[in-house]
Amino acid sequence: SSAASDVYKRQGPDRPLFPEGVPMGLGMAMLQYPGAMEKYGAMEEEAQRQLIEGAKGIPTKEEMQHYVVRFVTSGV
Repeated sequence: SSAASDVYKRQGPDRPLFPEGVPMGLGMAMLQYPGAMEKYGAMEEEAQRQLIEGAKGIPTKEEMQHYVVRFVTSGV
C-alpha cells in the first residue's frame, strides 16, 4: 500500500541526518562529536533556537567545530 511505503521512506535512507531546522554546517559539526545530538534533542525549543541562531554567523568549518565543542562541554 502507498501509506506503508510512505512510512518506509521516512525511515529509510532519505531520512535527514540531523533535526529539522538545524543548518547543514551546524548539523555536520554536531555529527562529529559524541553526545551533541543527544544534548540538542534534550534541550528546550527556545534553547535549540538560540544555538541555531548563534551558529548562523560562523564563517568556517573550524570555527563551527569549536562552537559545537563549547556547546557539548558546557554545563548548559
